[in-house]
Amino acid sequence: MTPRALLRANAFMPYPEFPVANAHSGVLHGYRLAVKDIFDVAGYPTGAGSAVVLAASGVKDASAPIVEALLAAGAEFVGKSYTDEIAYSLLGQNSHFGSPINPRWPDRIVGGSSCGSAVAVAAGLADIGLGTDTSGSIRVPATANGLIGWRPTHGLLSLEGCRPLAPSFDCAGFLTRSVEAMDAVMGALGVEDGADLEPTYVVPSDLLEICERGLAEEFAKIVDSLGGRNRVVALETGLDLVRARDAFNAILRREAYENNAELLHDYPASLDPAIRERLQLGEIVTPRRLSLARDFAAELKERIGTLLWDNAFLLMPTIPGEVPKKHAQQSELDEFRNQSIAYCCLAGLSGFPQLSVPITAPDSVAQSISIVGVGGADRRTLAAAKLMSTHRNQIDFKSATKRERH
Repeated sequence: MTPRALLRANAFMPYPEFPVANAHSGVLHGYRLAVKDIFDVAGYPTGAGSAVVLAASGVKDASAPIVEALLAAGAEFVGKSYTDEIAYSLLGQNSHFGSPINPRWPDRIVGGSSCGSAVAVAAGLADIGLGTDTSGSIRVPATANGLIGWRPTHGLLSLEGCRPLAPSFDCAGFLTRSVEAMDAVMGALGVEDGADLEPTYVVPSDLLEICERGLAEEFAKIVDSLGGRNRVVALETGLDLVRARDAFNAILRREAYENNAELLHDYPASLDPAIRERLQLGEIVTPRRLSLARDFAAELKERIGTLLWDNAFLLMPTIPGEVPKKHAQQSELDEFRNQSIAYCCLAGLSGFPQLSVPITAPDSVAQSISIVGVGGADRRTLAAAKLMSTHRNQIDFKSATKRERH
């Protein structure tokens, strides 16, 4: 099997090919689209990374509206991509269907749960990866594969025809190799440009304390490089990441259980043990704990909102540590997941948009920074990323977009 065939076999579900019509012109004409196997595509089943869900799916006779919108803008569908089981992981590993291979760092995990879409884009097999992001499922694989990752304002994009995990946090999201391609996606979906304002970057100095030392140092260099041409404000946010993660997990676990109770109770043996354990934890979340978590989420959203305004953006590492090796001990993988959720849950709890941008040199381990804007400022967040100074040319805003072949 050729390297390209190997990559394709591990990025896409091996469904029989069925023709999916697309417009012959439009802002996305010439872009190839990989769709996470949690969205419906006419002529295909929707397996959500689960053998039971796949068996019960049947072939869909209509595509999710967001898929239809991308096809109508000219995008060419190239396949349904792998996902972690029921989209409930950040590691990019699936005990039923195998795991995609990281094309840039083969010894590292690919991140999940939008793992197949990320690998397809990183390997040049697609130009746009449609996925979902609940607790970091776009942002973590974007980091792990050196991609641009967009988690939109919560509720901005339709999730009709997409299997839910935790609706309070679920977002459709995208992965691309360049800012230009992401801008084309936003345009195709009608995301408004917003005002053309000079950005201010707010650096949450207290949140950097849990970062690994090397990443914190690299991030500090990037911040220093912004000072001459951009306004940078470092401040103590007063945000408690441990409380935020606990509140997020309470809501996530309960909603994930409610949306997968039948799987847990009727087909427990079909579930990966780690997924089964998470669903069991959700079953015992009490109404009081859930209420307190939702109250905290509302307070946190208000608090983050006071830190930002129309042209002010939170600037921070996407995840606080190094992407682990795929054969790492389970304890290391669990710690990576917990620490990643601590950072990623801020956008989840607030509902604000987040854009992840790679800062990785060719010979180093995957790293990225994130720009978080206020609700509805998705296009301005992208513009802020584009205007941001590059650090030793490590942020590649001009990388290949359409039909890059390897």
